[in-house]
Amino acid sequence: MHWTDLSATRPLLGIRRLAPGVLGDRLVETFTERAGAVLSEDPPDRLLLVMVGKPWSLVPQHAPVDSLDQVQSFTEPGWLKYGMEWALHPVEGNRTLVETRTLCESTDRSARRAFGAYWRVIRPFSGLLRWDMISTLRRLSAST
Repeated sequence: MHWTDLSATRPLLGIRRLAPGVLGDRLVETFTERAGAVLSEDPPDRLLLVMVGKPWSLVPQHAPVDSLDQVQSFTEPGWLKYGMEWALHPVEGNRTLVETRTLCESTDRSARRAFGAYWRVIRPFSGLLRWDMISTLRRLSAST
């Protein structure tokens, strides 16, 4: 799936200033290459993207991490360890249940407060993005 496949949330991408040319990239590549996320895959059943960052910053900052172990052991104050997990579960009728989870853990109280304020503002947009991604998956899978 590419960012251009999304319909409802494509305009929001400019607000976050992900990077020039991001709209042509695959979503996973954007997170792993541009945001420094660590990717854990169990194709085709599971995808986990995790990173260490300060998403509340005007221009989001990311700490370099190369493995899930590095993310788990990261303790520098002022950061958030966060990500998204997608799991696919076969269900009756040749259908698939798509399960998503948002994961986050602050490294200290100040990061928790900063993220809390940020989350109050972006929560509706985060939900819209997730809905758009799931709708896009449904649309793309119906066309194959």
